[in-house]
Amino acid sequence: MDSLLTELSMKPEFHGFIINYRGANELPEQRGSNGRETWFANHIAFRNFDASRITLLKGGYRSQISTELWIVAPGVNPPEPTRTVPVPTIPERSTFLFAKNDLAVDGDESVLDDYVLTEVKEREEEEQQRWSRESEAEQTADPAATEETSPETPSTQTESNDESETYVDSRTEEEKEAEKFSWADVGVARFIAERKGSGGLIIFYADDERYDIGKLRHFVETGRDRLADNAGIKRTRLKIQFGGYRESTEADFWFVPLNGKAPRPKPGVRPVLKTEEIDNPAGPSN
Repeated sequence: MDSLLTELSMKPEFHGFIINYRGANELPEQRGSNGRETWFANHIAFRNFDASRITLLKGGYRSQISTELWIVAPGVNPPEPTRTVPVPTIPERSTFLFAKNDLAVDGDESVLDDYVLTEVKEREEEEQQRWSRESEAEQTADPAATEETSPETPSTQTESNDESETYVDSRTEEEKEAEKFSWADVGVARFIAERKGSGGLIIFYADDERYDIGKLRHFVETGRDRLADNAGIKRTRLKIQFGGYRESTEADFWFVPLNGKAPRPKPGVRPVLKTEEIDNPAGPSN
């Protein structure tokens, strides 16, 4: 992207084109989203580049998500999308993955601290204390290092304290709660509401050696309740299941049609030691 901007800067009479292609394997929840286009627009603004010199085009679908960057000389016809595939259809009569989200909003794992196992918290606190003692011992053993860093340390600490004192979170409790459960803000419940007899299954994945799965399940259930209530469907139409360990703490949102088969968990590292018996969200299967 920066190479394109550099090239256009050196050729002010040329025009840039960015053609974005959506992936045919995108999930239904991703339909209509323009995250990729937004990223390019924001990057152009971040570089203080003249946005009128670049045109963003929607290229349709390809087998995989991709982007083409073009630079066009004056008088030359602009590029057109190529090698596209038909728009993928949503299989309403079979079970399919509708959406997936990380439970940690914006990658901030601290929002899940309340669900970390007590022994893990104690172990990490002991490790932090040991690291602090070792660091203090090293500074004591090397006075030169202490003298070299000491003039900057107080001011840095003061600045940090000043920032923490001046920052005020102006969000209401409702806004904080909405952000905490924004991972559950997906359209699967509304999709279910429009299809009689259908249901859904939320399979969440987490490191059961780090998190208390019982407490984490309650967190997921609360998100499920908000999701169902906002769509006006019974909460029982959205089941919950722990799927095992994945590297990231996340949830898969599945749609299950009437008489459809419930999906099986797909853990990335290790499965659940004891498989849960889950009632089919949409009634008996064929």
